[in-house]
Amino acid sequence: MSTYENKNKVGHPVLGIVLAILGIGIAVLFTLLFGVIAGAAATILGVVAILLGMGARKGGRGIGAIVTGGIAIAAAIAMMFTTVTAMNMMHKAALETGKAPVFAECFENPYMGLSSVYFKVAGDEAKMKALTDELQTLKDYTAQNGAVTVSVSATATETKAL
Repeated sequence: MSTYENKNKVGHPVLGIVLAILGIGIAVLFTLLFGVIAGAAATILGVVAILLGMGARKGGRGIGAIVTGGIAIAAAIAMMFTTVTAMNMMHKAALETGKAPVFAECFENPYMGLSSVYFKVAGDEAKMKALTDELQTLKDYTAQNGAVTVSVSATATETKAL
């Protein structure tokens, strides 16, 4: 009997883990900027990682690719909903307060993230500067009203209190 018998190498679990980690990175870093497009890319990478992990399960490996692929999918879906909600809140705050007229004017689609606003203003330097200032104003406004941002020190204080 050969020692090489029953040593089937099936699937690519390491590639699955790498793709899942790439999907997690895209979901976390690029979904706010590019919206659902980046979220869909991260979801696809997660699904491919799960499929590679399931293929590797036949050879006794692949659980890491399955788990990280699932995490990539969950992160992508959560970030897509968060991005759409945040963009709608920013647009609503821009319309209600009047502090960000350029943002309100250039806002077209919450599903495309911040890139939809920046692509609309791409050639005009004055509008780009005004948009950058308005986004900072919106950030300060939402932080002041407690709508979007959460202070890390406040969270640490609440954790210590528990």
